[in-house]
Amino acid sequence: KLRRIKDLEICFFVNHDDTGATCAVYRSISEKVVVVSFRGTCAPIDLVTDTTLVQDAWVQGEDVEETETVKVHAGFRRSLDSISRRLKELILAVPDDGDTLVDYDMLVTGHSLGGALSTLFAADIAEYGVDAGRGLPQLAPSDEWWKSIANTLTGTKAQETNSNASPPRPKSLFLYNFGSPR
Repeated sequence: KLRRIKDLEICFFVNHDDTGATCAVYRSISEKVVVVSFRGTCAPIDLVTDTTLVQDAWVQGEDVEETETVKVHAGFRRSLDSISRRLKELILAVPDDGDTLVDYDMLVTGHSLGGALSTLFAADIAEYGVDAGRGLPQLAPSDEWWKSIANTLTGTKAQETNSNASPPRPKSLFLYNFGSPR
């Protein structure tokens, strides 16, 4: 399907000055594909991220000392967490008028450090959907996922509602990375 794409267009870049995390998002309206591409190591700040080897809990707030707690590389988690909420907010706005994210396939990719970030991002989306009410997984309840995008699109504060809707998921999710850490 990706080989057929003739109308792939850049939607936006997200980056964080303190962590160096950078991601580009592209879309094809005709093929209904969203491509999320994370940049690899290329700046001195990325070396700090790469060498922060201690383990952290994947779900923020879980006890890292517990043997059952899923652990991840603290540098990778911190880097992705610095941009993931904003990235999700903007991804929700990527579909064409009349479409939603559930109509689109999503490809997440990256090289080196970007491969590590793409792996974590894909794991988050696969398990929890595009929850724009938080960065990465956490024990604390997230904000309503739809509010931040409603605020972004309308420029006004979204109205309170009793919406219990789950965060949307793409139609399908693919991960293809290069030179990624385990």
